[in-house]
Amino acid sequence: MLNFENYLNGLQKCNSQNQLEIYFLQQIEKLGYCAYDVYCVHINTLNNPKQLGNFVISSYPIRFVKKYVEAGFVANCIGLAKAGKSFMPFNYIQYLEKQANNQAAVWQLRLFRINNIHHAWLIPLNEVQTVKGVTLYMQGKNEVKDQFNSTKPIVQLISTYFYESLISFDPSTDQMKMLKNDRTYTLLSHREIECLSWSAQGKTSEIIGKILSISENTVRFHMKNIFRKLDVSSRPQAISKATNLNLLNTTYPNG
Repeated sequence: MLNFENYLNGLQKCNSQNQLEIYFLQQIEKLGYCAYDVYCVHINTLNNPKQLGNFVISSYPIRFVKKYVEAGFVANCIGLAKAGKSFMPFNYIQYLEKQANNQAAVWQLRLFRINNIHHAWLIPLNEVQTVKGVTLYMQGKNEVKDQFNSTKPIVQLISTYFYESLISFDPSTDQMKMLKNDRTYTLLSHREIECLSWSAQGKTSEIIGKILSISENTVRFHMKNIFRKLDVSSRPQAISKATNLNLLNTTYPNG
């Protein structure tokens, strides 16, 4: 479990936005969560996430956000509408499941189910004219329901402090890189992202090969291609750069 005092000390030691994002993910994983996102959207710029002051940051690749915005779902998203009127955490996915006639809700639920995500706390942190908050996602269904419900108080607390720490790095100035450059998403292949994501979890080439059912030499081949494409010379450098580009997949179950 997470020790709150240690958590606060850890936040204070983070010297960059990247360090802070990685640290928060590590902490919520102790509570059973697999991913998070954090957002800030001014209500008069709902369909323009590039607007200075807006940002969406996540621990998982969010290449689909561009399509979501272009489809006009943001302004019609009832989840966002509820988040903007709420002041207490609520089960975001449970809420979406009750909105079967809303296209935006159906679209989001499809993505969640593909990744075996059935529980999510959305923690609103709204201000006047600004919808902002943090959402934490948990994989599994009935088998994790009690664990999910029991963590509500602590995730509300840690998410609030995380957000306050995050904005000190002014994330809106470098917001939504994926919307500005579509090449971000074609930079690495799906298999290369898998290899690097497992490497970010501390797995060796041998273990990654067993997880992905490929040879150790094949893993090394993919890593060399990753180094070349990202213009780096080591795994830590590759992980750091891929994290900054939101390329890493952090929704894989721990292996």
